[in-house]
Amino acid sequence: AELETGGLKQPYQAVNQYGYMGKYQISHAYLTKFGRVTKEEFLRSSWKQEVTMNRLIAHYLNFIWLHGWDKYIGTIIDGTLVTLEGLLAGYHLYPVALKLWLEGKGKTNLTDGNGTKVSTYVKKFDYRL
Repeated sequence: AELETGGLKQPYQAVNQYGYMGKYQISHAYLTKFGRVTKEEFLRSSWKQEVTMNRLIAHYLNFIWLHGWDKYIGTIIDGTLVTLEGLLAGYHLYPVALKLWLEGKGKTNLTDGNGTKVSTYVKKFDYRL
């Protein structure tokens, strides 16, 4: 949430230029699949946003485990210690970018629509810093 809307006074009501919503900047597709609420209900309810994010985290964890990305936990890629929290953050930002960054050992470092590199999200949870 800090990376997505940390500087905003009303993070639960935030909608960016791409339509990502709420404190965690969740896409409409994810909201439809995991939120089980309308956009309006979602933006009015901090509780519904937290529940939706918890469902997303469960989905992310399952995906990370099923695809074997947990093998990267504890490794250092391009100077960054990979942690579970870093994998979750990178997946939340841009799953394909995270995959390419991990498998390419940091050589491929794609950005989201705002120009944020996937490594920036993973590095935020490098506890050695």
